[in-house]
Amino acid sequence: MFGDLHRPRVPLEVRNGMVKLAMDSQFLQALTRLAAAVGEAEVREAQRRCAQLSSLRSARALRSATSDAKPLSTRLMIEGNCIGLLTTFVGVAMDLKGAHVRRVQDAMEASEALSCIAHVVVRMVAAYAELDAAKEAAATAVAVAGASASGSRAAAGSGGRGGTGGSASGSGAQQPPNQFPVRDTAAEHYNRVCKCAHVMWGTYVKFHSELAVADPAAAAAATKLHATLRWMERSLSRPCVQHLLLQHVLAQVVAVDAGSSYGLTPQQLLPAVKAPLVHASCHTLGYMGGAAAGGGARAGGTRHDSITLLLHADTTNSALEIWTLATLPAAAEAPAGGGSSSSGGSSSSSSARRPAHELEQQQQQQQQQQQQQACTEWPPADWPPGTPWQLSNGAVTVGRPGSGGRSGQLRRPPMPVGALEALLLRVAETRLASLVQGLLYNLEQEGSAGRAGKLSEADQARTLLALVTPAAVAPPAAPGLYFSPRGSLAVAARALVLAVTNRSDHARARWQQKQLEKKQKQGAAPVDTSASGPVSEADLQGDVRRLWLPIARVAHACVDTAVVCGTDFGNVGVDGSGPVADNYHEVVAALPLVERLMSQCGGPRVPPLPPGRNGLFTLPPAPLPGQAAALESGYLPALERLLRALHRTRGSKREQCHVLLGGFGLFVSHARAFEPTWAVAFAYGQPREVASLVATSATVLQLLALTTDGTHEQVSSVSLGGASAGTTVVHVAQDTPREMAMRRGLLHGPNMLRGLLTWLADSAAGEAGAAAAAAAAAAAGLAPGECWWQRQWSRRLAPQLGAAGPSGSSGTTTNNTNTITATGSISTSSSTSSSTATSSTSSASALTCASDWGLPQPALQALAMSSFTLQRWLKSVSRAARHLAAKAHELALVVWDLAPGDPLIKAACGLPSNPDQDHDDDCGHIGTHTRAAAGTARLVFQAAAPLVHAFTLCKEFADAARAREGSNSSSSGTAGGGGGGVDTGEAKAVAAEAEAAAEAWKQLLLECLPPCIASVVQLLCVGAGPQATDADFGWLAHALLQLATVVPEELFGKLGDVIVPPSGPRARMTVSKALGAIMSLRFREVPGKEAELRVVTEALDVAKAVQDRSGRLAPGEREAMLAGCAATAGWRAMDSGAPAQPDWARRVGALLPPPALATELLGLGGCPALEGCSNGACVRMPGASAAAAPALRCGGRCGGAVLYCCGDCQAAHWKAGHKAACGKK
Repeated sequence: MFGDLHRPRVPLEVRNGMVKLAMDSQFLQALTRLAAAVGEAEVREAQRRCAQLSSLRSARALRSATSDAKPLSTRLMIEGNCIGLLTTFVGVAMDLKGAHVRRVQDAMEASEALSCIAHVVVRMVAAYAELDAAKEAAATAVAVAGASASGSRAAAGSGGRGGTGGSASGSGAQQPPNQFPVRDTAAEHYNRVCKCAHVMWGTYVKFHSELAVADPAAAAAATKLHATLRWMERSLSRPCVQHLLLQHVLAQVVAVDAGSSYGLTPQQLLPAVKAPLVHASCHTLGYMGGAAAGGGARAGGTRHDSITLLLHADTTNSALEIWTLATLPAAAEAPAGGGSSSSGGSSSSSSARRPAHELEQQQQQQQQQQQQQACTEWPPADWPPGTPWQLSNGAVTVGRPGSGGRSGQLRRPPMPVGALEALLLRVAETRLASLVQGLLYNLEQEGSAGRAGKLSEADQARTLLALVTPAAVAPPAAPGLYFSPRGSLAVAARALVLAVTNRSDHARARWQQKQLEKKQKQGAAPVDTSASGPVSEADLQGDVRRLWLPIARVAHACVDTAVVCGTDFGNVGVDGSGPVADNYHEVVAALPLVERLMSQCGGPRVPPLPPGRNGLFTLPPAPLPGQAAALESGYLPALERLLRALHRTRGSKREQCHVLLGGFGLFVSHARAFEPTWAVAFAYGQPREVASLVATSATVLQLLALTTDGTHEQVSSVSLGGASAGTTVVHVAQDTPREMAMRRGLLHGPNMLRGLLTWLADSAAGEAGAAAAAAAAAAAGLAPGECWWQRQWSRRLAPQLGAAGPSGSSGTTTNNTNTITATGSISTSSSTSSSTATSSTSSASALTCASDWGLPQPALQALAMSSFTLQRWLKSVSRAARHLAAKAHELALVVWDLAPGDPLIKAACGLPSNPDQDHDDDCGHIGTHTRAAAGTARLVFQAAAPLVHAFTLCKEFADAARAREGSNSSSSGTAGGGGGGVDTGEAKAVAAEAEAAAEAWKQLLLECLPPCIASVVQLLCVGAGPQATDADFGWLAHALLQLATVVPEELFGKLGDVIVPPSGPRARMTVSKALGAIMSLRFREVPGKEAELRVVTEALDVAKAVQDRSGRLAPGEREAMLAGCAATAGWRAMDSGAPAQPDWARRVGALLPPPALATELLGLGGCPALEGCSNGACVRMPGASAAAAPALRCGGRCGGAVLYCCGDCQAAHWKAGHKAACGKK
């Protein structure tokens, strides 16, 4: 009767009346007790029969026992009816249209009906499995006994009758054992309870979504939804329900990989649930139907309509989603010396018997206590904003992972963290193995549809090799037994998200417990968290070493799936079509999960360097175990490949902040800081992998800048003031809040480049840094003031035949070439002249690979990588600053009525009247654009300051080598070439190498600084100066004056003039003069800055005079401009993000090796693509990595000085000006 409650023919009032009658008569409680009693009775009966079979000894008794084919017992049928009725009441409790929903929920909770049937079915299935095993053992014993008796009679010669009898006996013994319908029926009951839990979670997700978009006016409906969600959370958190879900997940995994059952006997393990599925529908990874975008099954493919028996995955998927949302069990959060998991379950069970509305206040109090116990130093989980896992949590869970749901009481099973992690890793591995079947099927379908030519052989090979690795899963236990490939990638990613979340939650619980114990020891006094130092990474996330490799494999699998399905990551999720039932795409479902895993916000983090060993000269000789696990897992190449796939398409919906996509959140989470990830990678990572990721990140940064110029914002119709008396109203549509603020904030810092400069400055400054640097130099035998990268040049210039050289070393002429191989070690090759072979051999044996350069290996690699990073990032940041300044200049002309423009643009980009919006970088007004451009340019000038010193050092060494060459030539001519001097040819070669190094630094500076200086000064000339900071002006003047002192002719040859729009006709003005005038207006009324302003303006006047003379310096002008550089120190110090040491730029510049030496040390000579495309506007990212991207050298008169990624970039660069340098004379 109750089973028909949901049929349409039953009127609502009849259903309500029947439910009321059941509640008034306590029918639900009685039914629950009946189910428990019947189940226990059936279990005892099965145990009794097992004991009986074990005690039998005679063959006749065994034969009689095994041939007993009893029909289904009455108790089993009663149990099935009870389970059916109870699951029906679960549906009634979730039917919000009913009049007695709250009463049914309270009755279900008080009787623990769901827990009861979950407990009963697990025990019944295990008992019947043991009974079946006993029957099979008895049948085997009967067969053996029958065979022995038949053999004895045949030996005795019993004749035809004996033979006939033996034949009959043998045929009876060889009959297959009876099929046991009792066990199958119990398995059906178990499947029904699993389906009930799955449906319950699906309803929970539905109600959660409805509550998110509920009408605020419908308070009663929202209250009912809240109460129902909390009831579901408490019901699903019951220990018996959690145990059932856990056993189910384990059974499904064991069926695929035949692995460990964690101590459960085969009889105790639940049976694997299988389901017949249409082969095409469960193997298609894209949208169903050939017309939909993103690939899919084709009608002409093989096995399109065939049925495949696969493992049922619905309940497994629901269990993972529940545990991802759930928080730790009560035992894991209990104070030290508290109750065990069993006691916690008992307490929860006793409290659950109380009505739900009586528990609301108690639960709120518990949540407040938990929030009070949490430490404010705990890193916020909502940074950076605009990331997909924050905007669409439904893609990860229906709420925040690890939050415990609406009530905070949704719990995970009480398992040790390592045991649950091992199970989740097996889930991920089996799902990836199942995904391979789908990838093969989709490749087959694409081939039959004639699209196979679009999939290159490399992509097809990577599809299989990225998943089938030495650490891949074992083959399935049964041929063809695997999960449905459709959905496997998302489930594998969700399992890893749960593993990371579980580790982090356990680590947080331990850390909070330590803080609580410390607070108890101190009494009522507050805990002094500063005295205990910063929170360690072990306290933040726990031991995640086993998770790095699976996460990297899932990231590769996500890109592989997109390649096979022809899916574009830039528009994924917004290009689907077809019915709702078919509107599922594997990449759409899995990508937010994969982005969270690969992010520094939701995924594992590389452990930082230990305190006191995190400086450049104090690095440990080898990485920590956690760091080594991350670097050896292939995580960095997987991250680079995913970034390139996400941002490959220019102008995609992802760039435009579409609400369904994540924008640049993944990139920002990695590029916002240098430590710890980049610091560890620079020192211990594979140089090719790290350099490739650096190059890709530089390209993504430049692409990010192109999306922050305001062009993505859609301005709706406005009512403009003027002729009519209307008020100006502008509505700007931004789909992703805080995304633009995140992008602009990354451009001007903090970011990886600024963090790198600070790390280098801190390592070389202060007492500790200076002492460490001096100790390293002394150990290497470096002369005072000698840079480590000048060591080989000094050796080659040292006097021969035993005379002391500049560095105090022996006078051998040795050409040492140190390269960091692909494995990270340094290999040394030496070529020594025969005249000094003995001394050279002893010297080579005395110098290890580290002391050849005066630095330990990690510091050597880190410095080489730092030099490479400064080159690549400085180009990208400079291009970004120029683009932002140009766009801001265009908007400023319109806003300040200096040029005709769209009135809507003027209204949208004008300065707001609200002060909060004025400083909100998420807005698109002119102040925001000016701050972004000026701040990005300031970062360019800061990064270029050390490079100017590096150029000066190379130039000075080259001049000294030329002087040594001239003195040697003169000495050779007068003294007849006496011994003890330096070979003239060697000195000439050293001078040429030093000049080449200086030229490389100079070209980089001239490529980045002059256009950036001119574009920012042009922006400030149109009234945007008030939006720039004092630090912006200080660094701008410093960059202009500093560069003018070292390369004045080249600088002013590129700098040009700016257009200053006065009240009258527009006039041209030199950059130096314009900057001086702007700074005079800015600081002339600032008290305390008169002296500095006078020195700076005089220096800028000198720079204007030098520019008028095309860069020729007069006596005293260099000193005047240097004085102007020093006078800007006060303004530059106002930038809190810059290094605090006054001479940090000089110290850092002395540490940086020249570009050619850095490339040689890192072993990147065979990767020309890492230099980047010479077309400044190029943001293309072909291939899986920057190192493997195509690189086309120019074959013109430039001698291959430039390279391109494609022919289009070569043509664009040719038109942009390369024709003048490379074309025909």
